[in-house]
This record gives sequence, structure tokens and C-alpha cells, in this order.
Amino acid sequence: IKLFQKKDKHSQQIWTIGDSFTNGGNVRATESYPAHLFKYIEQSGLNYSILNLGKCEDPTWNTYQRLKANLRLAQENSSLPRVVIIMVGSADPFYYIYGEKRPGNRKEQTTKININPIPWYQEYKVYKAYRHIKLELERLLINYNSPEEKTFLQLSHLYNKIKEDLKAQKVDWPKYKKSAQEILFSYKDLLDGDINEFEFADKMRFIYNVIIIPQVRYYSTNLKYDKATKLLLDFIHLAPEYFWNDKRSHPSTLDTFFQITKFQSHYTNNAIRKHFLASTQKNKSLRTSKLFKKSLNFLDMNKEIESTILTKRKEAWKKIIQLSQKYKFELIIQNYPSDFSLVNQTVETIAKNSNLKFIDQHKIFQKLIAKHSKQALFADDNHLRTFGHELMARNIFMYLKESQLLEQTSE
Repeated sequence: IKLFQKKDKHSQQIWTIGDSFTNGGNVRATESYPAHLFKYIEQSGLNYSILNLGKCEDPTWNTYQRLKANLRLAQENSSLPRVVIIMVGSADPFYYIYGEKRPGNRKEQTTKININPIPWYQEYKVYKAYRHIKLELERLLINYNSPEEKTFLQLSHLYNKIKEDLKAQKVDWPKYKKSAQEILFSYKDLLDGDINEFEFADKMRFIYNVIIIPQVRYYSTNLKYDKATKLLLDFIHLAPEYFWNDKRSHPSTLDTFFQITKFQSHYTNNAIRKHFLASTQKNKSLRTSKLFKKSLNFLDMNKEIESTILTKRKEAWKKIIQLSQKYKFELIIQNYPSDFSLVNQTVETIAKNSNLKFIDQHKIFQKLIAKHSKQALFADDNHLRTFGHELMARNIFMYLKESQLLEQTSE
């Protein structure tokens, strides 16, 4: 918890609550969007304090519980917020990955409002702590034109070249192998064995092991799970006879796919299912393979989980809206700047159906990405850099001004 405030007992409060996008996640609390929002408001001469109640990996229903608990405390101290800004939902699937009794999912959680923030590592899982340190080092040590980035861009270009040559039936496998050897000279640990061991008897296996897997491992190591998923889906369309063949495809191939997609957020289960079906459209006999059936069964199971999560998410939002009515604060909800398609759609629908104040951060950021590039705004597939947090805060500040939700208070 972090409180940004003027030394003035008359200041009104704006609360921000949600998951790592509010907490800061991979940036410091002082670089989060609530901190930037405070700076915008302070520079405008308005007298408001900003309370950051973000908590990493917090699901929607737990955000509701924390908001309710803190409102009770605030009411006792006569310090209720004028505005509450919420962005939550992306961490809801973690509820099923880690289980209902994972830390932070208690039925009732009371958090004292405290100006002094607790140490950052106390709110992080080991994975979150690792990501925080890794991305901070990356920010300091690696630029976007690094040799590492260029290497895997070359491998991506080689993959596209191979696909073009396959269509034109002008393949040169020894040339591809030589190119891959040169590109991956410093990254041999990303291969399963020596590149010379991969022969061309099964050309799609060569592409998968030498061209695809090193890229997937590079992307996933750098937390770019959306990119890794997109690449794997592209390969499935290129080589369905390999990927879905029980005899040719290694069992780990499917495991790799679902391990990667577990952490991505761009493709829904339904979208992945459509890709699977489309890949076998020209050869529907592939749908009888054990690998294909296993994949669909896994997606069906995930679909049930998605449905349960959606129900719990809607119930939590209903209760959050009731809190806004009970404690008489202005409720503003936002969708994510990232491509969290399912949760973004849900939040937008809830805002529309309940006539709530809504900031479409995703739509705004699509324009900002076109202007600044995604790499300038995002640290990985989904999480924002400091610049991204600053822009998100600016969007909120402009909305507050245009909606006349900021009023001058006595200093």
C-alpha cells in the first residue's frame, strides 16, 4: 500500500485498487500509474491524495474483499474516498492455477491504511520477485538493438524464408541448416542436442526443433508468452501432418504448447480451438489422432474453468457496485492496455450495462502503440514500463477533468 499525499488534512482521497497493474508489478511504486496520477493532480493545483491499494496477482473477488475491508476502516476514521478507480481481472486465472487456498484468497482481508509501504518482496511470489529483478536488470543493461534481439529476429526471418520457399517449392535444406548454425552459434543451449544431429528425413521436425523451439524458449525466457503462442500456432498451420501425427510428433510437443499458453493472455480457449480445427480442415482424418483429441479435451476443461471464473468475476463486480452505492463514492472502472481480450470484454460490458464511468485504456493504448511502439510502453507481453504507467495516468487524469470529477478543495 502506498499513499501519495500533500501535508494537508483537508485533501480528498482517490483510491486506486486492483492487481499488479495498479501495484506497479515490475516497476517501483513511485513509477506506478497512481504515483503519476498524483503528480498530474498536484501540478494542476488540486488538493487530492492518491491511495495505491494494488496487490500483485489479486483476483477480482479478492479486490472486492479488500475494498470492502478498507472502506469500513475509512468510515471509522471519517476518511472515505471521493473516487475509486479499479482495474482488475487479469489475475483471475491464477485462482485455478494455484488453488483456492493460495495466499491472498482469504474470505475476509483487512488491510490497514498506512503511509509507509511494506517491503516490495512481501507482496510477491517467487516468480513475481524473479520477474521484477529480471526486468529491472533488462531495463538497465539491455537495449532493443541488442545482439540477442537481432539474433532471434534473424531466426524469425529464416523461418519466414523457409515458408515462402515451401510454397514456391524451391527449398534448400542444407542452406537453411547452415544459416541456423550461424545464427544460433552462441545459443546452442536452446537446442535439444547438436544441430548436426538434425537431418532432413523429416523436414517439419527439423523446422520445429531447430527454428521454432529456440525462438519459443527465447520468448518464454523473456516472458513474451503471447509471441511464443503465436509462433507455435503458426507452425501448427504450416505442419499439421507433423504436429497432430501420433507417430511423428514427440509427446513433449503438445506439453510445450500448453505450458506456454498457460501464461499467455492474447488467445482465448475458443480462439485456440478454432486454430486447431482450421489446421486440420484440409485433412480431417488428423482429428482422430490421440494428440488432437487430447488437445480438445484439455481446451474443454479450460472452457469450464473460464465459465466459472466469468461467473465469479461478475458476482464480484456486482458487489463492488453495491459498495459504491453504500459508501457514495464515484466508481471508475478501466479495462487493460494489454490484450486481455476476455476480461477487457467483460469489464466493458459490465460498465455499459450498469451505466458506470469507464476508461477504455485498451483502445487508447492501441493508438499509443502505433505512435511510440509496443517495446517503448511494455516490459514484456503485458506489463507496462514506467512510460506506459505515465501515459495510463495521463488518460485517467484527462478523464477525471473532462468528467468534472476533480474539484478545487481548500488548501
